[in-house]
Amino acid sequence: MLCRKTFPLTLLLSIATLIITGSLPVLGQVMSVQSEQHHDVSPAVRDLPTVVSNQAVAQQAAPLRLIPLPAGLKRPQDHDPVLQQKSAPAGSAATASSPLAPQVSLGFDGIGQGVFGFNVSQAPPDTNGAVGLTQYVQWVNTSFAVFNKSTGSLIKGPVAGNSLWQGFGGGCETSNSGDPIVLYDKVANRWVLSQFVASAPFLQCIAVSTTPDATGTYNRYAFPYSNLNDFPKMGVWTDAYYETFNMFNGSTFVGADACAYDRNAMLNGRPATQICFQQGSSVSSLLPSDLDGITLPPAGSPNFMLSMGSNALNLFKFHVDFVTPANSTFIGPIVLPVAAFTPLCGGGSCVQQPSSTITQAPTNPLDSLADRLMYRLAYRNFGSHESLVVNHSVAAGPSGGIRWYEIQNPNAPPVIIQSPTIGSTTGPTTGPVVVQQSTFAPPDTNFRWMGSIAMDRTGDIAVGYSVSSSALFPSIAYAGRTPSDPLSTLEPEVTIINGSGSQTNGLTRWGEYSAMQVDPIDDCTFWYTTEYLKSSGSFNWNTRIANFRFPNCGGSPLTSWVQSDGPHFVYQDQNQHLNQIYFLLANSTWKTQDLTNTTGAPLASPQSALTSWTQADGPHFIYQDQNQHFSQLFFIGNTWHTQDLTNTSGAPLAAPGTTLTSWVQSDGPHFVYLDANQHLRQIFNEVSLNVWNTEDLTNTTGAPSASANSALTSWIQSDGPHFVYEDANQHLRQLFFAGNVWRTQDLTATTGAPLATPGSALTSWVQSDGPHFIYQDTNQDLRQLFFLLGNNTWNTQDLTTLTGAPSAEPGTALTSWVQSDGPHFVYQDQNQHLNQLFFLLGNSTWNTQDLTTTTSAPLATPGSALTSWVQSDGPHFVYQDGSQHLRQLFFLLSNSSWNTQDLTNTTGAPPAE
Repeated sequence: MLCRKTFPLTLLLSIATLIITGSLPVLGQVMSVQSEQHHDVSPAVRDLPTVVSNQAVAQQAAPLRLIPLPAGLKRPQDHDPVLQQKSAPAGSAATASSPLAPQVSLGFDGIGQGVFGFNVSQAPPDTNGAVGLTQYVQWVNTSFAVFNKSTGSLIKGPVAGNSLWQGFGGGCETSNSGDPIVLYDKVANRWVLSQFVASAPFLQCIAVSTTPDATGTYNRYAFPYSNLNDFPKMGVWTDAYYETFNMFNGSTFVGADACAYDRNAMLNGRPATQICFQQGSSVSSLLPSDLDGITLPPAGSPNFMLSMGSNALNLFKFHVDFVTPANSTFIGPIVLPVAAFTPLCGGGSCVQQPSSTITQAPTNPLDSLADRLMYRLAYRNFGSHESLVVNHSVAAGPSGGIRWYEIQNPNAPPVIIQSPTIGSTTGPTTGPVVVQQSTFAPPDTNFRWMGSIAMDRTGDIAVGYSVSSSALFPSIAYAGRTPSDPLSTLEPEVTIINGSGSQTNGLTRWGEYSAMQVDPIDDCTFWYTTEYLKSSGSFNWNTRIANFRFPNCGGSPLTSWVQSDGPHFVYQDQNQHLNQIYFLLANSTWKTQDLTNTTGAPLASPQSALTSWTQADGPHFIYQDQNQHFSQLFFIGNTWHTQDLTNTSGAPLAAPGTTLTSWVQSDGPHFVYLDANQHLRQIFNEVSLNVWNTEDLTNTTGAPSASANSALTSWIQSDGPHFVYEDANQHLRQLFFAGNVWRTQDLTATTGAPLATPGSALTSWVQSDGPHFIYQDTNQDLRQLFFLLGNNTWNTQDLTTLTGAPSAEPGTALTSWVQSDGPHFVYQDQNQHLNQLFFLLGNSTWNTQDLTTTTSAPLATPGSALTSWVQSDGPHFVYQDGSQHLRQLFFLLSNSSWNTQDLTNTTGAPPAE
C-alpha cells in the first residue's frame, strides 16, 4: 500500500492547527518504576481443570466506569462531515455490487451459554481473542479456551482465568476479576495473557507462554498498583509489553496510566520491572499500539498511544529504557484534528434492541462505551510508511456508526497543518497525518458499535462490530476495504451471524470490547470475535469466532522463464526486494540473487504483480514500484539493468495492485496493465525503432472498463495477440488484434458461461484445436472457455463438475502448461492442497490429482501465487508454503513421479513476502 499524502476532502476545518505540543512531556504526569510482586512458571494449561460456569451467582462483571468526555464535541443533531455517502443496498454484501467483500471462511461458536457445557453467570463477556501458528485462544469474563484454528474444534477449555495462576498465591490466584486480554507475540511466537485484580490490593496478572503452544506452561507475573487499574489494554512492541489503564480512586477517575513491562525478561522467565507514567485526569483511556506483520518498527521507535480528544485524536509516544529507567519518556499529545463527531449515546446506553412485544420480556437499551477509543490500536510497518488504524462508536443520525481512521507517519516530527479547503487534494508531506477517516453507517436504522479494526499486509482494512436495532436482534458483522477502493470508504457489510434474541431484565452491559486480529502465518487472514444472543434473556450470551481473507492478499507474486542455462523465477521478499532463484543446468545447482540490490532498482510495491518474457537479447520482467511506476529488469551483456517504463513511455500511473500480462510478437514485446481509471493499457517496444510506447486499449476498442481487481491472461495465435480480462459486471471479455485493428468481444455473453467470481484468476494456453483459458465462477467451480478452430466457435465447460475435483479456494491462483500428453493446470483447493486438472489426449478425458497428497508437500499459504514451466525432464511449478518458503513440485518423466523441494532452504534465499 502506498503512502497517501492527502486529507479526506470532507474534513471541514477552517484554521491552521498547531500540533507542535507533542514534542514535550505531558504536564502533571508521575513516573514510577516498580519490580514485579512475584514471578514463577505455571503448570501446563492442558493439565488445568475445565469449568462449566464463570461465576457462582449471576452478576455483572464490574460496574461500568465511564470516562469524562472532552468538551467541544459535535451536537448529535449536527451532520457528520465524514459520513460515508455511498452505502450498499440491503443484502448486497455477497453480490456483484461488492466485488471484493470477503466472505466468512471459518465460523464457529466460542465460549457461551450451552457451548461445551458452559453456563453463563456473568456479563458482559469482554470478548477477546488472538490467533497463533496453529491455535486460536479466546478469553471472556472469566474463562478462556484454546481452539484448533484450522477446524475450530476445541483443544482445551473452558478454563477459569485465574486457574492459570494456580499455586501462584495472592490475588492473581484467588481473584478472577476478568477484563482479559490475550495477544500473540508474533516476533517471539509466544502467547501473552493478562487480567486484573479488581479489589485491593490491585494487581495486573500477566502470563507469557514458554512455547508457541497455548496449552503449555507460562512465565507468570503480578504487578501492583495503588488505584483500581480498570479497562486494561495491551500491545506487543519490540522493547516491551505496553499496557494502559483507566485509574480510579473509588468512583473518581484520576487519569490514564501507561505502563511498560520488560518483555525480554518475561520471555525468559527472569525478574521483570514495570515503568509507568500516571497521567492527570485530563488524559483518558489510552490505547497502546500493537504490532502486526513481520516488518518491525524502526529501531528505537517509541510505542504510540492514542486517546480521544475534542474532535481530535491525541497521539502520545512512550519510550522505555529498562537499563536506565530515568531515560524513559512519555511525550505528547500531538493533536491530530479529525472531522467533528458525537460519541454514541453520549458514551452511555441507547443502542436499541427488538422490543418486549417481540421478546416477551422487558428489554432495555445497551451500553455504547463510546466515551473511549475501541481496542485495538493496530500498527503496521509497510516499509514505505507506518500506519495505525483505530475506531470508536459515534452517533449517525438516529442510530450509530463506526468512525474509523488510518494515521500515517506517527513517529515523524509534528508540523503545523493548514487544513485544506473544500475540493483541495493537498496536505502535509511530513508529520503524523490522518490519511483516511470515515463514519460507516449505511442508511438504515441499525446501530453499529463496539468495533475492532486491523490491517493486513497488503493494506486491506477490516473492522468488525455489533449491529442492532428495534427490528434486528444484536448480531455480528464486518466491513472492509482494499487499497484500490476510494479513500475513506468501506465496502458493503458482511454478516458473520444473525442474533436471535435481545438482552432483557435491565442488563445493559454489552461487549465492552471485541477483537480483530490478523493471522501471523499468512498475514492476510482476519480473525474476529465478539458476543451475540441465541435467545432473549439475561446472562445467556454466546460468542462467535470467524475468519475471512481478502482475495487480493496472498503470497508473493511469481513469474518464470526458461533460458539456455536453465529455468529462472522471480519473487518479492519481505523487504520488497525482487529476487531470482534459478537452476544452472551446467552444474545442476539452484542459486539465488537479489536483483534489487544488483541493479539499484526502486523497491517493489507490496505484492506487485510480475510478468516476464524472453527475447533475442535476453530475459526481461516487469514490476510496479512504490510510486506505481512500471520498471523493467533485463539481462543484457551478462549484466542486469533497470529502466522506468512509465517515465520512458509517458504512460499514466497504474492502479494500485494492478495485474499484468505480456507477450512477444514480431514487432517486439507488449504488456498490459490497468490504469487508475480501470482502463486497459498496453506498453510496448517497437524493436525496429527501440522506442517504448503506450496505448489506451479501452478507448481504442470501446470495451467496458475492467473491474478493479481483474486478472489478465494472454496468448498468441495465428491471427495475432489476444488477452482476457473481467469487466465490472463479472463478464469475461477478450481484446484481440486482428486485421491491424484492436477489437473486443464479450465471451461470457457469447458462450452463456456463468459469471466469474470477482477477481477470479485466469490462465491460458494454446493447443492444436485452439486457445483455452480457465477461470473461477461464483460457485468456486473452475471452468474453461475455449475456441474450436474446427467450427470457429467459443464454448464453455465446468471442469470441477466434470472431474469431481475439490472446490477451489476463493481467489485461488492458477498456472498452466502444455506437455506431450495434453494441457495441465494447477489450483489451490479450500484445504490449501494443490490440485492439478489435466486432459489426456490419448483418451480425451479430463482428470484430477491432489499433488499435495501425492508428494506430501507442505500446505500452500492461502492465496499463494503459482508459476510453471516445462523443461527437458518434465513440468515444474512453484508455490509458497505457510512458512513463506518457495517450493517446487515437479514431475520427472524418467520415473513418472511427482516430487517436491524447498527452494528457499536449498538456496538460502530470503523468505517471500
